[in-house]
Order: sequence, then structure tokens, then C-alpha cells
Amino acid sequence: MNVLQNVFSNENIIPIKRNSEVYLQVRDVARLSFFLYVVLQFKNIFYSLKSIVMALIRVTKEFRFEMAHALWNYDGLCKNIHGHSFILYVTVLGEPNTNNNDVKCGMVMDFGDLKRIVNNAIVKDMDHSLAVSEKSKHQLLLGTGQMFERHHILPYQPTCENMVIDFAERIKKLLPQNIKLQNVKLYETATSFAEWNADDNI
Repeated sequence: MNVLQNVFSNENIIPIKRNSEVYLQVRDVARLSFFLYVVLQFKNIFYSLKSIVMALIRVTKEFRFEMAHALWNYDGLCKNIHGHSFILYVTVLGEPNTNNNDVKCGMVMDFGDLKRIVNNAIVKDMDHSLAVSEKSKHQLLLGTGQMFERHHILPYQPTCENMVIDFAERIKKLLPQNIKLQNVKLYETATSFAEWNADDNI
């Protein structure tokens, strides 16, 4: 503190003559240096806050549903009708809302909105249903009546891999424009899952 007082005191003014007309004083140079230092500090704080506000955040929600399927022309046990307790993880990417007047302030996306989209597009549609490929001989099976009222004749083999692709396409169409679908992970069993990631599908 004493050093700064000495620098700014009139007693320590050292005139430097340039071309016999311009004089610079240590006090003025010190004041200018201090001013520039303050400006730089505020600049650093501003960019730090900006980086926080503009940060991209991933938000994930979990969904569960029960579904049966059978794999046509498969060489293993899964060629028979069987069921799974599917667990679906949906991850979206975006910037938190910074509008203090918005009821969604601080959110990338309201979990309730994401829940509504995925439930309507996937869970309500697939839960307690049977999924088979359109290439299978399913006509006789579906003709038995009430046990197969909820069914899906799909244009693909209903593997975990193909379903996760289908689900990703369904969800992408329903998300707000400022929200990106980042990841969809579908667990068929506790130890087996398929995963769709936006970075892999550019």
C-alpha cells in the first residue's frame, strides 16, 4: 500500500522530455497501468461468466416398459416369443435457459416435457405389446384374438439394435429446435444393451 501511495504522490513525479514538448509522469503511467489491469480483470470475469451461461449440458431421463418379441429366422432361443423388462435412457443436449422471467429458467429441458414426449412416442405404444418382423409368418398368430391385440409388425427385425435406431428417430422429430438428441440407450436385460449416439451418426 505504501508503495502505491509513493507512486501516486506528487513528490515522485519524474518528468521525461520528448521532443521538448511531451512529458510523461510516473504517476500517469501508473494510473494507466492500473486502469488497464482493472479492465482486463473485468474482461476475464465476463468471459468466465459467459462460459458458464453458454455451457452445453446433457440431461438424461430413464423409462421402463415391458415388451415381447421374437426374431424371425434366428438360430437361437430368441426365435421364440419371449419378453423383456426394457429400460430406456434418453439424453438430450442444450444450453440452460438464462431468462429469469421464464418459468423454465435454469433448465435445458423440463424433465416433464421430455417424459411426455418419450411416453407418447414409445412407452405407451410399446408397453405390453408383441413386436415381430413383417417377414415373419405372423398372420396365424395374430388371428388367435385377445392375447395379441397389442402388436407391432415392424419393417425390421425387432432386435435391441434396430429398436434403438427406431426410437431415436421418433424422439428427434418431437424435440424443440434448440434441443439436440444426444444419446439413446436401450437395455434388453441387466447386462445387455444397445446404444445410439449422435456423435456416431453425423
